[in-house]
Amino acid sequence: MMKQFYRMLTFLSIFCFLGSSDVVFAKNNRLKNKKKLVQETKTKEANRTKKVKKNGAKKRVIVFTSKGGYGHQAASQALLKDLSSNYDITIVNPFQRLLRKMDFLWKNFDGEQGYNSLLSNGWIRTTNIYKRLGAKTLGYLYGWKIKKVIKRFLKKEDPDLVVSVIPMLNFAVNCATQKLSIPFLLITTDGDLAHWTDGIKHVKRSDFCATIGFEMPRTRGVLKKSGLDDNQILLTGFPIRQDFLEKKDKNKIRKEWKIPNNKFTIMILMGGAGSQATYEYARKIAAMDIDAHLLICTGRNKSVRRKLRKMHKEDGISVSIIPFTKKISDLMSVSDLLITKAGPGSINEALYMELPLIIDRTGPVLFWEKENINFVLKHGYGDVLKKWRKFKKLIWKYCYNKKYYAQKKRSLRKFKKHDFSANIKKIVAQLCPEV
Repeated sequence: MMKQFYRMLTFLSIFCFLGSSDVVFAKNNRLKNKKKLVQETKTKEANRTKKVKKNGAKKRVIVFTSKGGYGHQAASQALLKDLSSNYDITIVNPFQRLLRKMDFLWKNFDGEQGYNSLLSNGWIRTTNIYKRLGAKTLGYLYGWKIKKVIKRFLKKEDPDLVVSVIPMLNFAVNCATQKLSIPFLLITTDGDLAHWTDGIKHVKRSDFCATIGFEMPRTRGVLKKSGLDDNQILLTGFPIRQDFLEKKDKNKIRKEWKIPNNKFTIMILMGGAGSQATYEYARKIAAMDIDAHLLICTGRNKSVRRKLRKMHKEDGISVSIIPFTKKISDLMSVSDLLITKAGPGSINEALYMELPLIIDRTGPVLFWEKENINFVLKHGYGDVLKKWRKFKKLIWKYCYNKKYYAQKKRSLRKFKKHDFSANIKKIVAQLCPEV
């Protein structure tokens, strides 16, 4: 028994010794790797500077975007248009290009398609759960792997600046860009930024900046909790196409779209997917005894268009059914009222066009869009519909109460229109100076 005891004790001693030596070895390796990474980063920066000075090529900017919803794609396209003359812009969808196999739906379709499908069918509660669980699942199960994949990609591509216009993955992008000494610009497109900064804590770098569209309770405050200073949080306005800033020939636009001059024009825009809620609003207005013209934007939703063509309407109602178009700014310019969802894209476009709006809240709202509603109500830019029984009265008020309508227009004229294009060019020039 004693021999067996001493053998076991000897074995444990050897095991502990080997284990401790492994720990020391691993620690030494980590220190060596860290020194090596710092040296590689310095060498890379020197090589990059030499390369630019030598051939005078444009500096490279990688923009991370997503096809989940319309806003992220619109933001990345706005950046492409604003910056491509001076920078080499590459737009990358990391969910498709880098993280495809981590998506548990990827064999049939992908998570972005699932998200868009939920939105277009009005499954808002499910979308909220999907968004929260999807982000947490990615973080808990694949956080380390996502960081590794993004770092490897950026190391290979060797950009001079990384821009993100999407939430969820910014913890990994921040980590990778910091280790590779690449400036990082986060362009936010929501009023509640809690899900944009998940996993980002104690930021201690000066080459990381974030933009906000408006000053809201959950924009600057949330970013500051992540460690960003006030001088790293930049008020730029939301990304918006330049055609929303141009003067419009309203008579020409009315002729082009066959919109009558003598009718109150109501535009229904429920997002790029053409939500089923579009039909409900159109049907209820079409049944009212008012003189109005409806501009019903259906996006790519063919089933909604088929239902609208069969819709009964009163004599004073005329209708234009608008499929997916890039001329939304033209249509807003000849509209008197916008009915839309709480998304930042359409709300921001309406504010720039000085168009009063009614925001749909007859059902659940995406949790990150609640701040947009509060912003519109606080400044008197429009109303929010919570109960269908109040809808007809609200439409009548906008159509025939001239004093009430004039009050909304006065509030909209006071809205400060930030020039996102000019602001973003200055910020990018500071983070990534041109050659």
